[in-house]
Parts: sequence; C-alpha cells; structure tokens
Amino acid sequence: MIQIGILLSYSNGVKLLFEKLDSYLIDLEQINDCYVQTIEEINVGLILELTQFDSLNLSKVTTIFQKIIKAKKIYDFLSLEKKFWVEVKQIILNCNHPKSELYKLFLLYYFTSQAITDFFYKLSVIKC
Repeated sequence: MIQIGILLSYSNGVKLLFEKLDSYLIDLEQINDCYVQTIEEINVGLILELTQFDSLNLSKVTTIFQKIIKAKKIYDFLSLEKKFWVEVKQIILNCNHPKSELYKLFLLYYFTSQAITDFFYKLSVIKC
C-alpha cells in the first residue's frame, strides 16, 4: 500500500512541475524557477497541514522556510530544502501526537518533493 502511495506522490509531484513548465519556453533558469516555485508550494502545504497539530513546535521549520524563500542561488535553495525535511522529520519523531497520521502526512509531502527534485536533477542534466 505504501508503494502505491509513493508512486502516486511521485506522479503528482511531476504533474505539478509540468503544469508550471508548460507555460514557459524552457531554458535552465526557467526550469530552476518552476522547480523552486513548486517546492515552495509543497512546503507551504505541509506547514499548513502541520499547524493542525497543536503539540508541534514549527518555529524552526518556518525559519528554514523563510530562508528558502530568500535563497538566491539554486545550490542554497537545495541545501536549505534538505535542512527543512530533516527538521520536519525530527519534529514528527519527537512529538507527543499519535505518529501514524503524521507519518502519512510526512511521507506524502516528502515523496512528492523528492519526486520533483529527482526529476529536476534529470531535467537540469539534460538541459546542460
């Protein structure tokens, strides 16, 4: 069942990225912009979902997300994005809330984000 969820997350993530790419003449800078916008939307969605759980302290996650938004270079964005997911995982592991619901939420958003990132890397290599 988890494999089906991962596959659906992957295809949904790639679909989100393609919807953004569809409106551009594709060059590397536009690919980067579409990727960043899509990942930021996913991060916002996750943060909004996590705010439903009162016991979670999201201050570190929101601080990292604010840095992600301000990142000027794709390298900075990617390294901050990794920190974002590490911090989200730590929050979920350390919370007092029943974890199964949070794990499902984490996996859905994480695998969607990773699918887009994997596709972005492949697309960037092809375009370079």
